[in-house]
Amino acid sequence: GLVLSSQIGILRYKKYLREQRPDIKHYFDTWHVSKGLAKKIDALGKERSCGEVLAWRRSIINHLYWCASSSKTGEEAVEKNGSLSPTTSKNVHHHDSDLFPVCAHPPLEMRAWLTPSTKACERFCDLMINQRLLKDVAKLSPHHQTSSVEGFHSLILKFAPKNVAFSFVGMLNRLHLAALHYNENSNREYACSQSGEPSIRVKWPKNTKKGGNIPF
Repeated sequence: GLVLSSQIGILRYKKYLREQRPDIKHYFDTWHVSKGLAKKIDALGKERSCGEVLAWRRSIINHLYWCASSSKTGEEAVEKNGSLSPTTSKNVHHHDSDLFPVCAHPPLEMRAWLTPSTKACERFCDLMINQRLLKDVAKLSPHHQTSSVEGFHSLILKFAPKNVAFSFVGMLNRLHLAALHYNENSNREYACSQSGEPSIRVKWPKNTKKGGNIPF
């Protein structure tokens, strides 16, 4: 299979794979799809009477990742993703679906459920059943993602900044160094404390709403 982002710029590749290489299974990177969905949720939350949707933002994105990682087929991922609308609005966890008849999570505590028939609930449901989103969910990659490739491209900039001109040999050597550095460190194990716990800290960048585990 081939994993690509879901951005508009790759439409020509999607067409090529669909028409010229139907033997290649095409997947979408989950992070890119979740990023686009998060932006739409943020925009919806800024609308009048729709602010309560923002309380579900993190749960929706986590649910999307779970749909991708736990599904064997695209149809199953779509069914799981579709279960979110009745769950958030009506606290319903049994669904009319052969692929996903009941939610897999344990009983939930009281949440800020969306009130049915309100603008926030209706707009949220429309967002979750958008045909383009459903097509993207059906193609979410259950295993490989593009983050490792993007990480390598980012690492290249450390060795060969774009604002500096290098000779051909100099650029080639820097690319080799970047590749050696990446291959040596990309899958290294976390350093652990004396108790055996991974030595990591949670970092929240100022320019983003997301965080990540940063090894010491």
